Amino acid sequence: MDTKDLIAFHKEVETERNTRTAIKNSPEYLALQGQISQLTDDQEAMLLGVPDSSDEYNLEKKAVIAYMISQNIDELGNVRAVFRTKNEVNVARLLNVLEGDIDNLVILTNVKQTDLKAFAKTDQRKKELLACIESGQVLSDISISPVA
Repeated sequence: MDTKDLIAFHKEVETERNTRTAIKNSPEYLALQGQISQLTDDQEAMLLGVPDSSDEYNLEKKAVIAYMISQNIDELGNVRAVFRTKNEVNVARLLNVLEGDIDNLVILTNVKQTDLKAFAKTDQRKKELLACIESGQVLSDISISPVA
């Protein structure tokens, strides 16, 4: 193995590293870095007086969602539930379609929709297999109507 190329490459990398270090220690670079730091400080000072209640709002929002789920309601005053579809594979149903074939079920260990869809493409029971993917609505967010 010829190491000449590696040694030359190493020297090139060292030269680049030394050039970057020299630039970073130059008065021009340090002056620019000082200006950047000052601008950053100025930006932070501008935002200093503006409160950020987003964390508290998100906690309150989660509490409202939990309450709506526990009470099985879609609306609470001006707050409406936003749902998303959640698909899950019914493993018991899948095992039944596979006629108890544990080997094929093991192939789909930790069965996900994408795995099942890929498996179904090559299987004669495609329709029955895909029927094992069950959809349901899950309350995932809320929308707030403006108060008149």
